[in-house]
Amino acid sequence: MQDDKLNTTIKRWAAAAEILDNPLINEAFDKLSDAYVEQWKLTQFRDTEGRDRLWQAVNCIGKVRDHFRLMVEDGKIAKAQLDDMQGLGRTR
Repeated sequence: MQDDKLNTTIKRWAAAAEILDNPLINEAFDKLSDAYVEQWKLTQFRDTEGRDRLWQAVNCIGKVRDHFRLMVEDGKIAKAQLDDMQGLGRTR
């Protein structure tokens, strides 16, 4: 059962790493973030609601990237755990 969970985490690691390594995805994240910042710069002084929404949008992009990075880190840990478990099984 533990092996299944670790293998699933490792597969998610591979998928997340592919996404983070994809230049089109990174370009989309960067362009969206830049566009939101540019829109924020153009907001009127009293448009606090508009600036708040744009700030949230920029932060959401960062949170999505962070989520994928966390999946990669979790996968690396899962791989190490699985390797350790398999190594222990071989020595018995």
